[in-house]
Amino acid sequence: MEYRMERLNWKQFKKIVPGKTDIVLLPVGTIEAHGPGALGTDAIIPGYLAERLSRPLNAMVAPAINYGVTNSLIAFPGSLTVSPPTLRAYVRETAFSLADAGFKKIIVLNGHGGNIDSLDDLGAGLWKEKKAGCLVIHWWMAAEEASAKYFDGSGHAGADELAALMAVDPTLVSKADYRREEAGHRFQGISMHPFYRSMILNQPGKGYPVFDTGRARKYMEAVVMRLTLDIKQILAGWEKII
Repeated sequence: MEYRMERLNWKQFKKIVPGKTDIVLLPVGTIEAHGPGALGTDAIIPGYLAERLSRPLNAMVAPAINYGVTNSLIAFPGSLTVSPPTLRAYVRETAFSLADAGFKKIIVLNGHGGNIDSLDDLGAGLWKEKKAGCLVIHWWMAAEEASAKYFDGSGHAGADELAALMAVDPTLVSKADYRREEAGHRFQGISMHPFYRSMILNQPGKGYPVFDTGRARKYMEAVVMRLTLDIKQILAGWEKII
């Protein structure tokens, strides 16, 4: 079965949905600075996870929504944004249309913290109006256990996120463009806009990038395994109500 929706014609789609699967994965990200990592990090990682999860979940992958709400890093070259209402409306209408197309379980894979508020009420609306189940997964939060196992800390463009990007494609992280002193952290009691660094450590002094492709791949295997198990458990419960 072809798992990427955009590669199917309408007759092929009709034979698959909902008869062979009523589950769809929808990656959502943004375009913004990530230190020595690619601008599309927040879109690339959920897209990769969707591809990896599609077969064990027997789910289709919908075309990604790659533009999101970039806030504190908008000052860095190449960072792009849409407004929160625009993202909320676009994701909602996309998800509702997927439900109308025959999907009863819609799994949003979010790669960006700035999108969280815009995705908060998506599931309630889908269930109320379409009787479709919805999971919204913020992958780096779901991966905290694996991150703690493989790295001494985490953060935006930190050890965990850049390792995930390296697992997708090592060429998307440029070690030559990395400067340790360019990693920053948040200050207690201080709010700033724009943020003063393009790498944001969750804990000062911990979570600096680790340019180890082998460890990166092991980390992402652990993330995929954790997500697969968690999602399957939820889907099993949904079988009784959806």
